[in-house]
Amino acid sequence: MNNTVIIEPVYPHSMLIHISKLIDGDESILKDERAFLQKYSSLYNNADGEMLLLKLAYDKNIVSAFFECNKREQWRKRVLIEKSVNLLTGSVAEKYAVMVVESLMFAFGWKFRLDIVRRWEATDDEKAMFHEKTVLERKGQNDIIGQIHIINNNNKLDVSEYMEEDTKDTETAEDIIKDDRVDDNMDKAGNESYYNVEPPATPGRAGNREMPSRHTAVKSKRKKTVEKKPEPVQAKPKIEDARYYKLMNIRKKRVLKKAFQGNASSQCEMGDYYAEKDSDHLDYNEAAKWYSESAGNGYKRAFFELGRLYDQNPPEIEGAKEKAFNIYKDMAEQGLPTAQCILGMKYWFGDGVEIDFKKAIQWLTKAADQKHEDAIRNLADLYSAMSDTENANRWYKAGAAAGDDYCKRKIRG
Repeated sequence: MNNTVIIEPVYPHSMLIHISKLIDGDESILKDERAFLQKYSSLYNNADGEMLLLKLAYDKNIVSAFFECNKREQWRKRVLIEKSVNLLTGSVAEKYAVMVVESLMFAFGWKFRLDIVRRWEATDDEKAMFHEKTVLERKGQNDIIGQIHIINNNNKLDVSEYMEEDTKDTETAEDIIKDDRVDDNMDKAGNESYYNVEPPATPGRAGNREMPSRHTAVKSKRKKTVEKKPEPVQAKPKIEDARYYKLMNIRKKRVLKKAFQGNASSQCEMGDYYAEKDSDHLDYNEAAKWYSESAGNGYKRAFFELGRLYDQNPPEIEGAKEKAFNIYKDMAEQGLPTAQCILGMKYWFGDGVEIDFKKAIQWLTKAADQKHEDAIRNLADLYSAMSDTENANRWYKAGAAAGDDYCKRKIRG
């Protein structure tokens, strides 16, 4: 039995979508509890369950703790997330606790995954199965908030412990470098380094290849009559030459080591590291490089992270919005329902592309046909906005039949 809960702000369940739209990239709106909840209630008048959960997060000082930790080290953020989930599961079912925490993580731009050992009792219906298989194949996607029974207790999150000084690592950076060199000499299994693998296809542009890395080994050439000596192979970069290496703790250096060796998960985590907002190691180009490498090695989360990175439209990356659109389009054409839903919403709102309701319906329908709950809801809303009552009701009924509370209320209303 898997007794681990995966926390990762990737899949757009309803609360995450609502908060992201409401704050529009400015998490400071969350500071004023009363104003935020009033605005939330006025915009989403059918989200009573979400309101109860958010009020609970404020009452337990979890939102204020997120603000305290926002510019702190990533390990402190991880500790805060685990404690927040533990605290919330004392009052609500596990799936609701995870929804709250993931929504706050998304709002603050904390893009990393955390596996938490379950230390509470939870039935199968209460478990957060959002990321059980992968971020693309979720079980129990967009669980119904419904009538949430909140246990009255006075437990609050103590913020002070997240402001303590860092503890020192017992292992030195020199030890890591030494281990790297030993591992490099022992690697006889054909594992290529990060810099010597073939560049992946550019996401969103099938069949095209990026320019070869300047670190790619130079192949020797021969003529028919005269044999030339092989050209020297360029020296493999050392991990200590990586950007902001001196700022990394021991754990991050180990992740970097695995990333250099071609581990896709570690490459994606290095992308997370360089994409961390308000940090001393923020570097969008470096983040995009690592996400691209991870995606090229087949790590699906990296595609979404790269798309989200480009969606922020950082000025140092030319044509970022177009690249984001191409990534989602590429994944959507491969049949991934979450990407199809995102692409449909982009066409609806004109995000990085011209507004096109016909294409929005096309992609949302493809995702809805795969039982994607958010796509069903959004498709019904789009038809409703277009005054197509017949199709709107058809999709609201489909969502209601699948157990979606939002669609049930739309039918009753």
